[in-house]
Amino acid sequence: MESKCEYCTKSIETCPLTLKCCGYTVCYDHYKDVATKCPICNCRFQLDECVSMLRNEINLKIFSFKLQIENFKLLLDEFKQIQCQPEIILDKLQVKDSTMTHWLNKEIESLQIDLIETKTNLFIQDTMNKIDSIAKTELVELINRRLEILKEINENFNFEQKILEYKQLKNYQLIGCLAHQIHKFDFNSNKDLIASSLDGRVDQIDKYLTKYTNITSCRTKLNVLSVKCFFDDQIICGLSDGKIRIWSIKRKKCIESIEAHKSGVCCLDIMKGDFLVSGSCGGGLKLWNRKTGHVKLVYDGHEFQINDIDRVSKGVFVTCSNDKTIKIWNLKCRNFIKMCEGHTSIVNCVRRLSEEVILSGSCDGEIRVWDLRKCNCVKILKDDNLSIMCLDIGFKGLIIAGTLDGRIKCWDSKEDKIKICIDAHESAVTCVKQSKPGFLVSCSNDKNIKLWKINLL
Repeated sequence: MESKCEYCTKSIETCPLTLKCCGYTVCYDHYKDVATKCPICNCRFQLDECVSMLRNEINLKIFSFKLQIENFKLLLDEFKQIQCQPEIILDKLQVKDSTMTHWLNKEIESLQIDLIETKTNLFIQDTMNKIDSIAKTELVELINRRLEILKEINENFNFEQKILEYKQLKNYQLIGCLAHQIHKFDFNSNKDLIASSLDGRVDQIDKYLTKYTNITSCRTKLNVLSVKCFFDDQIICGLSDGKIRIWSIKRKKCIESIEAHKSGVCCLDIMKGDFLVSGSCGGGLKLWNRKTGHVKLVYDGHEFQINDIDRVSKGVFVTCSNDKTIKIWNLKCRNFIKMCEGHTSIVNCVRRLSEEVILSGSCDGEIRVWDLRKCNCVKILKDDNLSIMCLDIGFKGLIIAGTLDGRIKCWDSKEDKIKICIDAHESAVTCVKQSKPGFLVSCSNDKNIKLWKINLL
């Protein structure tokens, strides 16, 4: 039967309450405004006496629990929407991260005690008074529902892990950004960037990313696919027409041009002395004398495009390719001396960790650690299936990776887990390198170069 407030005559949908002094029923809105006088008969009474009435106690609890359940539902929805942003959750709850799990457990424990006490009291009261059975059942159901929601929050959201991830995510700071389209870059001795672009430019960008100057006197109308610094005044560029060009930074002039490959020069690395190695889009691999421009050795190369080259030791270097393999080469032998296989997709990058250990990053989302002595994979680092586009080795053995979705991930090489994850760019990270301990520079297809400061826990 529908209750009506005998003060304002409106239907009572939320919480009908009976005043002890006269037995009249009023709505909660009027009841909560009562100080010491009944709004209907004007009799004076103590508010706690009215609240202590069994009927009012049950109705107040039901009303209170309904409000709490609505709040818990909102909280649960917020958790589901922002579960990867625990700092917002903590702010909503106004509790410290260290007490989050403790708070939930205490709340659940309190509710369980409340449920037992309520059931006991209702049983005792039911034997002495006739209580509305619907109200009693509703009260117990509401307490159970509160328990269910809090347990769902506690079980489905690992707060300790989320808080740790949040701390890791916040362990970086963007300190510089320059809107400029570049594809690859290298550092000179002053830690300024020498950057190549796919529109034919080679630019020098200061270490703070505040300004840049064009090194090439004009655009070559060819894609500059790779770039390496050689001494302070010279840079070596690989072009899409298969040429290698050596530029003087001071003179802003090409001082040498080498007809290197029939297809684009995708990657370069400088060997000891006056030698450099170049890899092409067609899989070709050659060793050059930088001073004379003469080819010293033509290697067997790869079946498909060579994506990266890195020197391992005095006379040894490694390459990776679209053919899913990593090959180890000796400067004096045209055939590869060892080969590492295991990736299921294109291998985009390779880096030296030591003279006996290298890293590789692939489109299969894996970073593999290889022991060159046996050519076997000793470790796989993987967070998701997104392509690893570039790699670098940072201070304290930090493994730095740029991904297809624009993130920079930093792994601890000893603990094999991600220490820092940065949502760095809106598109694929094409190059990321440590400029000095604690600082990273990244560039992307989103036409931005960014400077990051990172702090390890």
